Amino acid sequence: MKKFLQKNSFYVILLSCIVIVAIAAMVTVNHNINKLAKKEVLPKNTAQNQVGSSVNKSDSDIIIGDINKDLKNGTAQENTQKSEQKVQSQAQKSDKDNQTSQGEKTVQNQVPASAGTSEKPIKSVTAPVVDASPVASTVAASMIMPAEGTISMDYAMSNLIYSKTLDEWRTHNGIDVAAKAETPVKAAMSGIVEKVYKDLKLGNTVVIKHSGGYETRYSSLAEDIKVKEGQTVNQGDVIGYVGQSASFEIADGTHVHFEVLKDGKNVNPHDYIKK
Repeated sequence: MKKFLQKNSFYVILLSCIVIVAIAAMVTVNHNINKLAKKEVLPKNTAQNQVGSSVNKSDSDIIIGDINKDLKNGTAQENTQKSEQKVQSQAQKSDKDNQTSQGEKTVQNQVPASAGTSEKPIKSVTAPVVDASPVASTVAASMIMPAEGTISMDYAMSNLIYSKTLDEWRTHNGIDVAAKAETPVKAAMSGIVEKVYKDLKLGNTVVIKHSGGYETRYSSLAEDIKVKEGQTVNQGDVIGYVGQSASFEIADGTHVHFEVLKDGKNVNPHDYIKK
């Protein structure tokens, strides 16, 4: 057998190939025959299927129509409920609005007419902005010495000066102009007399208010004060006389203690007195 296969192996392989090809051809022919048979039967089945589908379609349409009706009825009911709720909410809202408007009208009616009319004339008034620099330069150019004499104690806020009366070193917020008793003391600048009083430390004092937030103070005056509070004075007007009423400066003799203030703070009088 082996010898036979060895000698005739080529023919055996060839025969096997022929058999395989024959089987494949038979399968292909059978498949084509079945395909042709299906094409012939298809029209009959199609007609039957169309009749059945028409019947089924009519039934399904009825069922679907019923379902749609039910859905529409349900949707309509829901829409009806929603619209009713919306109408109710709008009615409640309108009632609240009416109550609110009625309450506002009641409040407005309760407010007296005078209160409404009193607000009309009120207008916001904006205070003009005052530039301190021009005022300062004007004040510095126009102030005069309050009395004729010599400066016995100078302005000293950044350093200490010895006080004979208190026997201590301390600051000095003005200048002391030493002069003979009864020497006239004059207004260094035009203004309005704001205060006339006796200070426990500086004695008889006159305070004059000027424009631009400036004040001048004259202390250690004699008892004969020539001005009153609220009086308007011009520069050079006599407001009093040199005295010795300042208890804290009694050892310095007769003099006038002179201060210049800007917005309530002491400044150096030399910066505002004409040279």
